[in-house]
Amino acid sequence: MDVSPRDVAPREFGPRELAPREVVPRELAPREVARLPARLLARLRAPRRGVATLEFAVVASLVLIPLLIGCVDYGIVMLDYARATRAQQAALMAALDGASNGAIQNAAQAAFGTGSSTTTVNTSWYCAPSAQSWTHTGTAYGAPPDCGPGYLATQYISVLVEATQTLPIPLPGYTSAFPIQTSTMVRIQ
Repeated sequence: MDVSPRDVAPREFGPRELAPREVVPRELAPREVARLPARLLARLRAPRRGVATLEFAVVASLVLIPLLIGCVDYGIVMLDYARATRAQQAALMAALDGASNGAIQNAAQAAFGTGSSTTTVNTSWYCAPSAQSWTHTGTAYGAPPDCGPGYLATQYISVLVEATQTLPIPLPGYTSAFPIQTSTMVRIQ
């Protein structure tokens, strides 16, 4: 005995309950079968949601991340430059107090802190026209010279602090070792 769907009494559904949908496969016409790949491709092409997010991810990985790494490297180099400047100032203060060259170098190394730095201290004597002259010209001498009448022997100390910072993440095209130098000269007497 065959029972058709028309012979079955319809079921009553409540206000919140939805009737189940019956899925009946239907046969596709040959013309619809021919258009099926084009419809599937159109379906894949149509949604544009998330494209901006994907484009941002590509731009961020190619441009913004190397830029951020460069900023971090630049900050590290500037920090070491500030340390070298602090070492230079400590060396000059020790020189003004009359310390020896070895004590000046030790003061600079202590002010630089951890890391490798080289401090070069040179003492030079020049003949200045008068006591008010703060400039030096002419020949530098290793010991107090005999300047002659109207000239004073003045002592200058020059301090050169050198350090090399190795960048943690070197960018392409740049060396990983970055040299840092700071120098100054001060008149002692």
